Amino acid sequence: MRTRSSGSVKTFTSDSIPEKADSEELVKALDEVTKSTAVPRCVKKALGLLSSQLTLLLEEKDKLIRELRDENDSLRQTIATLESKISLSGSEQANDLITSASMNSSPSESDVERARSVIIGRLPELKNAPIRDRLGYDFENVCKILHFLGVDCYPTAVYRLGKPIEGGNRLIKVVLPCSKFRNIAVHRAKRLVFFQWKGVYLRPSLPLEERRRFVTGVSKTSQSQLSNVSGDMSLRSS
Repeated sequence: MRTRSSGSVKTFTSDSIPEKADSEELVKALDEVTKSTAVPRCVKKALGLLSSQLTLLLEEKDKLIRELRDENDSLRQTIATLESKISLSGSEQANDLITSASMNSSPSESDVERARSVIIGRLPELKNAPIRDRLGYDFENVCKILHFLGVDCYPTAVYRLGKPIEGGNRLIKVVLPCSKFRNIAVHRAKRLVFFQWKGVYLRPSLPLEERRRFVTGVSKTSQSQLSNVSGDMSLRSS
């Protein structure tokens, strides 16, 4: 005769189950079922295994969640650090670009002066005289050259370049009021072959590299002219 085991089984209805039952409540419910004397042993065994597996899975889940949170926190810190460095680097590069652009776009003071300056060579230099007389002499002769070329302005500065040369004449730098007068003077410089002082020339004020090319070009032109003159002389003599 089968005897009915004593004990009661907790009955779960839709009202007794919470809408958002968490995993801990599920484990507690399984424990209550396995402890009940009204539940067959095989069912208890199956539920016990399920409860153990569920507990392991929940522990693994909690561990994984902690690891993911730690990793996310670390990634957030790394990203924040990188963003800060990128922002700082971007600002520095932007400042460098702005500085470089401003340097390239705005000409220097020497470039501005050079754009309105000319160089006069082989103009006789007054020797052994007070500086006031020498400055007045150079200024007057420069004005004569400008007048000869039809440049209607007074120079803003006239001065000799370098140290005095024994037996020679230093170059004269002439700064004009604007680049317009400088361009007129350079354009008409060939007329100086008819000036009262033979050999006087006028050229634009140039940077060092362009000045070297100019000197090389003048040297080649002079050599060519000399060779032509020599050829003419030989033809005449023959």
